[in-house]
Amino acid sequence: MMATANLEFWSGEQEVYVVNDNDGRLFTFEKLAQGETWVTRDAVSQVQLQGLAGPVRYANGVPAEVRALGSIKRTDLLVLGLRSIPASLNLSPLRVEGRAALYSFGFILRRAAAVMLDVNEWELRVGLRVVRDLQNRIVGQVFLSDSLENGAGYCSQFAGPTEAEQLLRFVTDQAGSFLGPIIAPSHASRCLTSCPDCLRDYSNLPWHNILDWRMGLDVARLALNENAAVDFTAAHWQVLPGASGSLQDIGRPL
Repeated sequence: MMATANLEFWSGEQEVYVVNDNDGRLFTFEKLAQGETWVTRDAVSQVQLQGLAGPVRYANGVPAEVRALGSIKRTDLLVLGLRSIPASLNLSPLRVEGRAALYSFGFILRRAAAVMLDVNEWELRVGLRVVRDLQNRIVGQVFLSDSLENGAGYCSQFAGPTEAEQLLRFVTDQAGSFLGPIIAPSHASRCLTSCPDCLRDYSNLPWHNILDWRMGLDVARLALNENAAVDFTAAHWQVLPGASGSLQDIGRPL
């Protein structure tokens, strides 16, 4: 791992493993009567509701298979994590609040990287990597990966300390073209967590309920400075109703 400011990161070509376990419920696949096609009844129902399929016959006597979905792809990868986390903050990926902060950080980095590289956001994917640190504590790191098989070289553009720090400063520059519109009252006063104008799009639909651009921005600020104030004194929190005191005091994720 390399380091710059309060950020540790690694970049290179690597295999990315993606697993979808249906939020721990897994998927129940059943075989159709004809061919070797296996489907889930939920998926079939959705297709039928859209009028894209008629009645379906399942194979009699063939046991259902309970599985998770997975994919393995080799592509360009950029892994990022905080070197030092203030003792007052709990960013454990085992907590939904910790995952919310980390995913928000990942998706705000993705949007910024796409702007800097002048590419579509869908060219980059965001994931969460859970590892143990040198003190054997469970910590979370985010990673960006190129969507294309074998990579398109996008993530490698931030492979050096200078480039990685430049990305963080692009995200956190209040007077810059990226963050300026997000923290402007016209957006900040109506967007309490996230919206299509800051973090949300169709590709991150499963995370919409936990994405919060303010948390993502705070993690980016911490990545530049481990002593950055993470509380309601920050200007981007001030527009929220009742914003006073520290985030920890009222049970906020950060």
